[in-house]
Amino acid sequence: KGVMESTQMLQKTIDLATLARARGAQVFHAPVMLDEDGSDNPNKNLGILKNCNDDKHFVKGSWNAKIIKSHMPKANDVVIKGK
Repeated sequence: KGVMESTQMLQKTIDLATLARARGAQVFHAPVMLDEDGSDNPNKNLGILKNCNDDKHFVKGSWNAKIIKSHMPKANDVVIKGK
């Protein structure tokens, strides 16, 4: 979290998406959402995806699988699902 704050990552992504929309670019959102049983996790026994599986991070319907308020899709944005 400290790095995100020090680099102003969240504000910069808001600014980038706003600029992209203003110039006619399509903005895509690809939230990480996994089934609780891990059946859709291709590497549930390896690396960061193992941690996601073991600790139940990004489970569909949970608070940590939701897009944060400041980054909610706008009209004409595309949300990618089922990746």
